[in-house]
Amino acid sequence: MLGSLVSKRSLAAVGAALCLTGCPDPDARYDEYETRSADERGRSSTPPEGYFGEAIATDNVAKAEVAGRFMLAVATQLDPGSPLLFQADVVVVDASDPWTIDMELRPLRALCEGGAKCTPTDAGYREVLEDAVINTPGPVPYVDADSGDENLGTVGLFDIAFGEVTVPGEANAVSGSEILVNLNLYGATRADTVCGEVDGGLVMPFAFALERDKNTFGTVRLADGGSYGDLAPVRACP
Repeated sequence: MLGSLVSKRSLAAVGAALCLTGCPDPDARYDEYETRSADERGRSSTPPEGYFGEAIATDNVAKAEVAGRFMLAVATQLDPGSPLLFQADVVVVDASDPWTIDMELRPLRALCEGGAKCTPTDAGYREVLEDAVINTPGPVPYVDADSGDENLGTVGLFDIAFGEVTVPGEANAVSGSEILVNLNLYGATRADTVCGEVDGGLVMPFAFALERDKNTFGTVRLADGGSYGDLAPVRACP
């Protein structure tokens, strides 16, 4: 997307740029959110059975499939064949119309021992970087829409503006350096994936806009007891 103005190496570094503000204690932060918002959500702060990893019972199956734990891949126009990978926890906060959801992202390790790019045989391959976390600024609407596909019917749509987030060096397989970016997701349920488009802009190491129609994301649901190393990334809606 930058043509001759930026070197191939710089483009690759930017392509490795999507997500995550550091958080010294992400578990405590999430527990605090659950407790603080319990009254608003009309339920206990203790997650019900099936809170992660299973669809919530509803007549609208396509919409319910947004809830769970996924491997999320972000593919930019700079290097779509090398997506950044994240653990994505998606929570249905309120299942009364209009639904609202929260999403929490944590990057998966890209660099292993000695700063080399991880391979499937490395112990740290796709390890979740627990100390880096990106949360939505608050629950966002998750609304019905006609997909235009007779096989999908009605699906759920959502927009999430994460704002300015930091990519930790361990998630950057190109340079190993921290990167700052504004990140927005425009998502939908498609069969058994949550997918859509991405826009925003690189802030550091230099300014650069990400165009919505040229940047995508897709997800693969993680089965109970499953491993991210066994999953094939989905980079866009099928």
